[in-house]
Amino acid sequence: MLSILAACGIGAVLYDQTKVRGIAEAKRQIADLLLEHRALHLYIQRDAHPALYRAKDEGNIARDFYAPEFLSSSYMVRNLHGYLNEARKEEGRTEVYYKMAAANPRNPVNMADALETDLIRMFNADRGTKEYREVVEVDGKKYLYYARPFLQTNEACLKCHGDRQSAPKQLQARYQGSGGFGDKEGNIRAIESIRIPIQSQLATAQIVSIAMAVAGLGMAGLMLVNGRLKSAVRTRTAKLEKEVAERKRTEKALREGEERLQAILDTIHAGVLLIDIDTHVVVDANAAALRMIGASREQVVGQVCHEYLCPGDVERCPITDLGESTDNSERVLVTAEGDSLAILKTVTPITLDGRTLLLESFIDISEQKEAEEQLRKNVAELEEFNSLAIGREERMIGLKQEVNAMAERAGVKSPYDLSFIPTDKTGVTAGR
Repeated sequence: MLSILAACGIGAVLYDQTKVRGIAEAKRQIADLLLEHRALHLYIQRDAHPALYRAKDEGNIARDFYAPEFLSSSYMVRNLHGYLNEARKEEGRTEVYYKMAAANPRNPVNMADALETDLIRMFNADRGTKEYREVVEVDGKKYLYYARPFLQTNEACLKCHGDRQSAPKQLQARYQGSGGFGDKEGNIRAIESIRIPIQSQLATAQIVSIAMAVAGLGMAGLMLVNGRLKSAVRTRTAKLEKEVAERKRTEKALREGEERLQAILDTIHAGVLLIDIDTHVVVDANAAALRMIGASREQVVGQVCHEYLCPGDVERCPITDLGESTDNSERVLVTAEGDSLAILKTVTPITLDGRTLLLESFIDISEQKEAEEQLRKNVAELEEFNSLAIGREERMIGLKQEVNAMAERAGVKSPYDLSFIPTDKTGVTAGR
């Protein structure tokens, strides 16, 4: 029970740490994206706009000239981000949600939703609040949502966002209605709204916690194998607790993505295999599994699981063929040398990046099996010795009875006292 609680506790800690790390990485991505966008906004405001106004004053450009492709920083950022998402999609990466959300935008695509509208009011009411973030779920997937106020409206902004009649004629012609006009100096008219996907990081945390829980269940199964092995199990549990303490120091390695997960799996004393649920091909293995099999990762990964696990159960997989949800039973592992190794195996289906896999965890119980067999042999030998000893004693008593009978017939005193032996109703000593 203690081992189960310890494993679940460590699994919870590792899940929390992995989740925190995933959120921290999402925060870094948000910060980088905002810096890039902010740099473009500043360039338009500090370089492009002053140059445009000088050109208008000098008569090189019509005073009413307006084109958002050249002058609107929000227009440029929105389209630039759209092209970025196109590139991400082509590379198979998840798109990043970004909106310059406003309560009164010129372009309807920038219209703030309910949450964004509330945040615009909050940032205007409380100028001390500089940002907002929370984990949200959209279409069944987890995201880190982040929002912060856009630049406060200044005097230069009012040339395009102030009174509609004072705005450039081309701007008025391009955007009908009051959207984007009527702003006031010092007002926060928009926020930058971003969602970064963190689903894969949470899936990694789930695998770590499941692996730790499976290891705890495996230890609990060992405790039930034989009462005479309790002392050995206690020693093993103490060793596992020491390994768990050492595992806590691997948090630094968790920053390295998939290598972090592999490092954690390799510290688990139980063997762990990830198996494709459709093909039964091994897609990954931890160090403990490779040690038990006696082969390298390159030799194991890519092979059908029945090459090593449950060779007699081909097409009788408890999960895929028999329809069971979990498998927690004694099985046989075939090593690379062809030897058979008794194991206690647990199988759990998991989903990783949209792919269904079997997480197989197993522990070596060959020593326990050998101890049970030796105990059985010792008991058999003891019973055989006891049987021989009882037979010899009965033969000695019979000989003594015959000697006493001969002495009686000869008229001499019986040499052996057999009064401890019960007699029948006729007075004859039993056993004669």
